[in-house]
Amino acid sequence: MDFELSEEQRAIAEMAGSLMSDYCTDERLRDWDLCGQAYMQDLWHSCVQPGLHALAIPEAAGGSGLGMTELVQILDAQGGALAQVPLWRHQLAATTLAQFGDKALAPWVEQAVAGSGLLTLSLDGL
Repeated sequence: MDFELSEEQRAIAEMAGSLMSDYCTDERLRDWDLCGQAYMQDLWHSCVQPGLHALAIPEAAGGSGLGMTELVQILDAQGGALAQVPLWRHQLAATTLAQFGDKALAPWVEQAVAGSGLLTLSLDGL
């Protein structure tokens, strides 16, 4: 078995790493910490442009349809830069709606894929 990343996976990792580390300077992290926003909105928009927000969303729903390996590459870059963007929550919510939701929820998934809507999760212990 070959456990090496593919060329495409390495390119995704490098692009995400550059984007996150370039944005998350000490000054921006301090400013975000004091601003009271839930996430770094400018960085989120920068993630939407190359499609990092839809890597794991199925192709049938309009996403890239890649997979967990690619998602983990961008999450690793996000964590390394301390980037405060809801990448995994958004993709998990959109993928769940795409896979298990009914047709009435399709517009939510479409907005998530287009980047015009941001989905998140609410997990409640029973």
